[in-house]
Amino acid sequence: MCRGTLGELVQGPYLDSGKLNIAIVSLPIERYTWVHFTRNADKADDSELCAKSKSSKALYNYLKVYGLPEPRGCWRFRSELECGRGMASSTADIIATIRCLDAIFEKSTSVNQICEILRDIERSDSVFLDSLALYLSGEQKVVHQFLNSITLYACYIDEGEMVDTDKSAKKLLDHYGRNISVYSKNMEQAVDAISNADYQRICDCATASAELSQIVFPKKNFQKLKENKERFGSDGMIVAHTGSMLGFLFIKKPSIMLMTDLSNFFFEIGCACKFIKAGSSY
Repeated sequence: MCRGTLGELVQGPYLDSGKLNIAIVSLPIERYTWVHFTRNADKADDSELCAKSKSSKALYNYLKVYGLPEPRGCWRFRSELECGRGMASSTADIIATIRCLDAIFEKSTSVNQICEILRDIERSDSVFLDSLALYLSGEQKVVHQFLNSITLYACYIDEGEMVDTDKSAKKLLDHYGRNISVYSKNMEQAVDAISNADYQRICDCATASAELSQIVFPKKNFQKLKENKERFGSDGMIVAHTGSMLGFLFIKKPSIMLMTDLSNFFFEIGCACKFIKAGSSY
């Protein structure tokens, strides 16, 4: 199994060996993808695996890394993550597939090996790590792993528009090149805030990153949320930078009364909200 994300706390440019990269700090959530395999040499069924092109590629890459034959049996996928919304659904599929293969072959695939497998497949998230990380999504490279635990609470909505993460890269990099100074400053502040578990600064950096993303991938309800942020005592805002989700961040778990008020607010603007615990500590 593998968890997904509620978009990113921050996203922006990162120079690595002179190359401009897309750097992210994803916000993990308690929503998961599962991959099941049942050995059966007589009635092998890989139809669900074939329908998951990236997981199929991960299987091929995995077997190539270890020099193993393809296992015969039945593959089944189950997920709580929506595709194309910014929940890292495809990366979660890949990681759950790798973990399932590890169980089949009694292996323990390292972080470096996982990154190598991912590199040939997609621009990914760092959902294979147990903690938050500053991660280069195109290079599949962990720049910095935050070992301290971070817990936040979110009230969010899904605006429902699918975004092709792979096709968004050029548009993002062009945008970052034009705004590199403000992005770099916010990323530096975010790294320091997360490292020191400074929750208010983390939320402030998330809000700044969300606002910057409006320039390139705008959310239609963003301004309404921004105007009502103080009304609900929200500590920050979060978006799926290349997805369709956005919402309020809270340092403390919202009370039932606040959750009711938030639900009414989102109902009035024509949306259904969800509440979730997020971060690297469960």
